[in-house]
Amino acid sequence: MVLGALLARGARAAAPGEFTQRAFLSGRIDLSAAEAVADLIAATTDAQLRMARANASGALARLCRAWTEPIAAALADVEASIDMAAEQLDLTAPAALADDLAVLAARMEKAAAEAARPTAPEQIPTVALAGRPNAGKSSLLNALTGLDRAIVSATAGTTRDVLAAPMRLGRGECLLMDLAGLMTDAAGIDREAGAAAGEALAAADLVLWVVDIAGQDPPPARAAGRSGGSDLLVAAKADLLDAAAVDARRRGLEARTGLEALAVSAVSGEGLDALRDRLERRLQSLPGRPQSPYAMHDAQRRAVGEAAGALERAAALLRPLEHLSDRAEWVAVELRAALAALGMLTGEAVGEAILARIFSRFCIGK
Repeated sequence: MVLGALLARGARAAAPGEFTQRAFLSGRIDLSAAEAVADLIAATTDAQLRMARANASGALARLCRAWTEPIAAALADVEASIDMAAEQLDLTAPAALADDLAVLAARMEKAAAEAARPTAPEQIPTVALAGRPNAGKSSLLNALTGLDRAIVSATAGTTRDVLAAPMRLGRGECLLMDLAGLMTDAAGIDREAGAAAGEALAAADLVLWVVDIAGQDPPPARAAGRSGGSDLLVAAKADLLDAAAVDARRRGLEARTGLEALAVSAVSGEGLDALRDRLERRLQSLPGRPQSPYAMHDAQRRAVGEAAGALERAAALLRPLEHLSDRAEWVAVELRAALAALGMLTGEAVGEAILARIFSRFCIGK
């Protein structure tokens, strides 16, 4: 009623992203920080939230300034050489400037390649729950994540799609995936489900091989064949046996697979904390997953790539020169192009149409 009365008297509802857009237009924040507000709203994991906060506090803007300052200084020297072309007085040697620009371009390309994507789930480690049908994978997914994401049934083969849910750990998180049961004689839709499970299995950072310890089923043959050595064997349904039997069968599984085995129960909660702890330590030891201090959208990556390309072209122009003034105008064009491309990140070189598209991603108001 109150809102209707206000609208009837000339007030209007805020447009998507309007408050953030006003902050940008008034100079209180730059465009990278403004886009980070939308990323904060869209974040669904701790890693996404951490990177969005970093960009909102100026991490990407500071990185951009670290690039633009030496480019602007180089442009000043080049333009000065244009003014002093008759005297052929160089403020810097062309070869040295070419080397500096090439090094900066390489750093920029490396930063863009390593930057995380703000809302991509692949930025967190993936852990696959794999095993035979009805081994207890779905119950384990629900117990570890605290969600009822997977259907639990005594009927083998209930899970046919790859189900995924975020799992919080002590100092991070992972994406836990419940795969269809691995069957050797699958046909039709079960074979398709098995193919999808196989693809997810190959892409996973770590696999929890789930075995029904009460049923004495042998672990999947692939459990002992994956490279890397970080996988774990999970002896599920431990609540169905006494402690002595559980320990004996757990040790037998370790001997057969060469993997460390942990006994757990999704019903009683037995062993779940130990599994979380062991999983976190294994994930922390995985190589090749650097944590980027900032994130870039695809458009931001392209802008950095364009800037780096302009610097490489400028370096190529400079290398054969004896005097900077010989091709100073051409070099200046490339340096200005690099600055303009980087201006797309901060909003210094962004048109109204692009701004409208960026802020349309926001929820109403914000």
